[in-house]
Amino acid sequence: MVIILKKKFKVFPIVISTVLSIIIISIAYIIANQYIITTSEYAIKSDRVKSNIKIAVISDLHNMSFGNDNKLIVSKIKKEKPDLIAVVGDMIDEYTESDELVLNTLTPLPDIAPTYYSIGNHDALYSDYDNYLKELKNSGIVILDDSIDKIAVNENEITLLGLSGYSFGEVENPKYTALMKDLCENDDLRIMLCHYPEFTPWFFGQDLYYESDFELMLSGHTHGGLVRLPFLGGVFAPNQGYFPEYTKGLYCIDEKNKNPYHMLVTGGLGPYTRFIRINNFPEISFITVKPT
Repeated sequence: MVIILKKKFKVFPIVISTVLSIIIISIAYIIANQYIITTSEYAIKSDRVKSNIKIAVISDLHNMSFGNDNKLIVSKIKKEKPDLIAVVGDMIDEYTESDELVLNTLTPLPDIAPTYYSIGNHDALYSDYDNYLKELKNSGIVILDDSIDKIAVNENEITLLGLSGYSFGEVENPKYTALMKDLCENDDLRIMLCHYPEFTPWFFGQDLYYESDFELMLSGHTHGGLVRLPFLGGVFAPNQGYFPEYTKGLYCIDEKNKNPYHMLVTGGLGPYTRFIRINNFPEISFITVKPT
């Protein structure tokens, strides 16, 4: 009689090693999500420009350090050779003890291209806010705090409006009515910098503002939705709540064809008040406005 001895298959160690591998890979991926800066590029067309205008858009650094005074951010922007740089808020916050890192990040930007900064909700909470703005202005950065500026770029005339807020539920606020009117009273390319993408549903909720006609809105605030799920997108955004409509990317805003415009929401660079990013890398966005 022949007896065949079967070797016992050692399943348990394989399961343990597989689980540990998945955990290690997941942790490494989450860490990478905090520190590997990506870039995204978009384009729109407008009959208000004669030649291309490339705009770099950054937001929501929240005093995050990517090492070496954040020179990586500056070098990535410089490499793309933008014609304008838009900083759309929350580069600093109430938890920041020193603005040295943020200033080292931002003050080199005007040497690359004209730089505009619109105020975010956390910027204004920084303890030395007034001196921070003074240092930015001294470097050549234009602060658009509920204000307008005009600039010529590549033989194109551009009017920029920076909103630090909006009426937040009010049917009308004379201040914002006047600003929107000033933005849209000429034939320039009209660009709005507003930290809050939720401005969009508010804007179309006020019939008074339908007469405003601009081409492009640049926003941040959402941190890309914090956690991004396949096919579903961002999970949460401030003021928009869970599974928000506007988290990251280029949107064509066309409410009943009443003065449609494009809105670019950049995913931002830093964490959201100490919450981490998952499947959502830090981002610098670029958008090119091309002649129709």
